[in-house]
Amino acid sequence: MSTTYTSQQVKEIVAGWHNSGMTQVDFAKSNNISIRTLRYWLYKRQKKAGNGNAFIELKNVFNGSGILLRYTNGVELQLLTGTSLQMLKALINL
Repeated sequence: MSTTYTSQQVKEIVAGWHNSGMTQVDFAKSNNISIRTLRYWLYKRQKKAGNGNAFIELKNVFNGSGILLRYTNGVELQLLTGTSLQMLKALINL
């Protein structure tokens, strides 16, 4: 059985993910939303905003076990703490 969300609810959920600092997978699980649905909403919001090649905000990229890069399209990369700055720069500029 699927749940129907209003546009306002989707907007609030997407904002909640952005502010949570959680991975998409963890956020979706904790909010009983399928990861596919969350990623679809993020994609649609990004497309609507016209942020195809927008600046990538880096916040809390260093976690206890490494570096987490989250691209605007929803792709996430988890890198080891010792990753070189050259490699990090190359991955950011993809």
